[in-house]
Parts: sequence; C-alpha cells; structure tokens
Amino acid sequence: MQIDIRTVMLLAIVTVSTCTLLLAELWWQNRRYSGLLILVADFFAVLLGLLLVTSRGWIPDWASMVLANTLTVSGSVLGYMGLLRFFGEKRRQAFNLGLVVLFPMVHAYYAYVQPSLRMRTLNLSLALFLVCLQCAWFLWRHPARELRTPTRWLGVLFGVCGLVSLARMWHTVLGFPQGSDFFHSGNFDALVLISYQIFFIFLTHTLALMV
Repeated sequence: MQIDIRTVMLLAIVTVSTCTLLLAELWWQNRRYSGLLILVADFFAVLLGLLLVTSRGWIPDWASMVLANTLTVSGSVLGYMGLLRFFGEKRRQAFNLGLVVLFPMVHAYYAYVQPSLRMRTLNLSLALFLVCLQCAWFLWRHPARELRTPTRWLGVLFGVCGLVSLARMWHTVLGFPQGSDFFHSGNFDALVLISYQIFFIFLTHTLALMV
C-alpha cells in the first residue's frame, strides 16, 4: 500500500497548527517563564516550513525547497535555545549559527547546481539529528532535581527523534529516495513524517507538564 505523502503533509499541518496554538496559549498564560516564546517561534517556523513544502508546484522552487527546509532547521535551533532559556542556561550558539548559515547553501546547491532529492534529504536529516542530539544531551544532564523526571522524558523524546533522523540518513545512504519528486519518495519518508508529527504532540504535552 502506497501512503500519500501530500495527505500526510496536510495532516502534519493540522497537527503542528494545533500544537502551536496550544503552546502559544500556554505562553500567554505563563509569560513569566522565559523561553516559552522562543519555543512558540520554533513551532511557528516549522509550521511555515510545512506550508511551503506542501505548496510545492504552486510557489517558486526556492521557497518550497530551500526556504521551507531552512525554516525547519532554524525552528529546531530556536527550540534548543528556548529550552536553554527555560532552564536558565546560557551556551554559545556558534555551532548552530554556522549550521543555519551552511544548511541553505548546501540545500541550494543540490536544488539548482546539482539537483538531488537524495542529498537534500541527507542534508535535512543530518541537521535535525545534530540539533536533536544537543537537546537530548542537555536535558539528560540537567541538574534540577524537581524537574528531573519530565526533563529526562523530554530528553528521551529528542533522542528518539534523533534516531528517526539517523534512520532516515541510513535509508538515504542506501540509495533512497529514488527520483526527484518528494511527494513520490516512498512509504519510508511518509512514516518518518508521521513520526515527527507524533513527536510534536508529545513535545507539546511534556512542555505543558513542565510549566
């Protein structure tokens, strides 16, 4: 059975839209907690990226391929920064800044100079894996005893999300997806997108519990 990726993307837009509204309401009611607004910006950036990807064919390719995925990666970095701010941590972001700058350059190269859906998928999966790894490492090592249980659960979520990205990288190294049309890249990519949706639902739930 072939899973329709465009349908999965539409469901992802509904899911992330709902999570973004819930998180925005959480921030509005608890504005004293630093970092929540940055997390809302993270969710909104990912949502905008999904909208642009789903609009492929109706908008310019640079918007649906390069800008859309750059928003996804930038949103993930904002999520990491929001978590740091929420727990009162300060860390240098030179690596992540370099990631946000380098990512669209690589993506644009494999979109226009040497078109390759496989390499764009690898580029995106690697970027998300690196950000998820940082989030999981920080949350597992956070010393606050009163939040140790929810932070470790959240760390597990980011760890699983990172493993999904790692599996997608391995799948790509093996020679998939084939062709150049993202919406016909196969059931594996569809399942990855569904996994990311589930991650967003649990992420929103766990953030609400921590607040």
